[in-house]
Amino acid sequence: MDSSSPDKSVACGDGDLVESASGEDLQKTSVDPISEKDVLTPQQAKKLRFATSLNVGLQLQAFCASHIICRDVISSGAVGIQKWLAPRRYEWSIACLYFPYAVLPLVFVFLFKRCNPRIFLGSEMFLWGLNCLLFAFVHNYGGMIMARLFLGLLLNFGVPAMLYVVYENHGRYNGQFILACAWGVSWFLVPCFAMIAIALGLIHDGKAGWQWMFIITGTAGCLQSSLVFLTLPEYFYSSRWIRKNGLAAYQYFKAYTEADYANGNPVEPTETLVEGLVMTVKDPLVWGCGILGMFTMYGIGSCYSQFMTYTFGYLKYSPAEGQLIVWPVMFMCMVWCLLQAWFSGKWKVNYYFLLSNYVFAIIGWALVVCQPSDHNLWIMYGGAWFVLPNMVSAFVTNACWLGSNVQGRNRRLMSFTVFAMIVNWFGVLEFRTHTHREIPVFHRAGWIDMGFMIGACFLSTAVFLWLRRLNRNGGGRNGFEYLL
Repeated sequence: MDSSSPDKSVACGDGDLVESASGEDLQKTSVDPISEKDVLTPQQAKKLRFATSLNVGLQLQAFCASHIICRDVISSGAVGIQKWLAPRRYEWSIACLYFPYAVLPLVFVFLFKRCNPRIFLGSEMFLWGLNCLLFAFVHNYGGMIMARLFLGLLLNFGVPAMLYVVYENHGRYNGQFILACAWGVSWFLVPCFAMIAIALGLIHDGKAGWQWMFIITGTAGCLQSSLVFLTLPEYFYSSRWIRKNGLAAYQYFKAYTEADYANGNPVEPTETLVEGLVMTVKDPLVWGCGILGMFTMYGIGSCYSQFMTYTFGYLKYSPAEGQLIVWPVMFMCMVWCLLQAWFSGKWKVNYYFLLSNYVFAIIGWALVVCQPSDHNLWIMYGGAWFVLPNMVSAFVTNACWLGSNVQGRNRRLMSFTVFAMIVNWFGVLEFRTHTHREIPVFHRAGWIDMGFMIGACFLSTAVFLWLRRLNRNGGGRNGFEYLL
């Protein structure tokens, strides 16, 4: 890296470019001109990378855990404790959350692009906390539907925002591990928070206990949003980040993130958002990874819902006992997710991990749907050990397979947006097949999921062969080599 001759443009603010070919122009952005002496030592570079990864990982983990707990546990529980709900009303009240997830990200992507990521994600988390407080005071079906729809409105852009922040601050080989830290730890925390609530006596059959849980989690979310707002780092090419860390740090990070992309991850976007959307819609990789992500998320939700329903409803375990039973599985989800992301980055390969995830999940679903599991917790428990860790890990690998093979900032942002829209149809699909009348066995949903896993084996193989063919034909622009 030639630090004495900085690039002719330094991005600032919302992605606008400020010309900086001379020292005078650099001073306009309150950044001192870089000199040959003003370079990062290896120790400084390592410290800066670690601090950035730690802040991104921790704050996205906080956001992700809050997202999962509110979306899949607390708000679902709020619906579930309404004993008077007819089965069809219950199913639609669960599924309605996912319609905003599946249709609104294309609207919110333009708002996200005009905002600082700290402001956007911090505001989303604060409003999420307020929404939790709203759940505490809902006592009728109409209010529950509105609260669920509002939750989907608030959090519909959470996944693409998190993916984009990770890949704007990391190369493709280590971004996967950062995302795995946020995602895997979040799923581990789901039963953890539930057990804390149980220990405090907040979860029981009465509405009052759930009300207090909503109040506490909502208040915590509002307070936690300040951490996201204050400590989530901005993009390394923003003027604020450069003023704080120096132009040498900017030059280092620019070279650091571009290295993994064969100079295909430029600071300056080469396409507008609309152009990025057009390229995204034409890209088979986005649709392939999106469908794989939908199959994967269906697997997480279906297995978790079926296992917990079976444990609580059929075998009459208490809430505390049920959470203690599932917690070791979720701990394995975290460990497996981190290990897979680590070795995937080291070996620079994703397909073989994905394929093994889906094969193991097929084994797990075979255990879940077999007739003896209907009356034997340990058979279903064994199936959950195969399904859940592999599905949690597969989602990270699949999302990063997409992020690692898309060049251009705006195109990557639009790819994550369309990816999330496809993935989130799993919620609508799952809660229209995971029907109330099949409690506690959910055989139809289990067979559908096994079919998805078989389809995922073939689809991931097709994507792999297509990417390998592109590499053989010279790869992408600038000699970019697709990550297999």
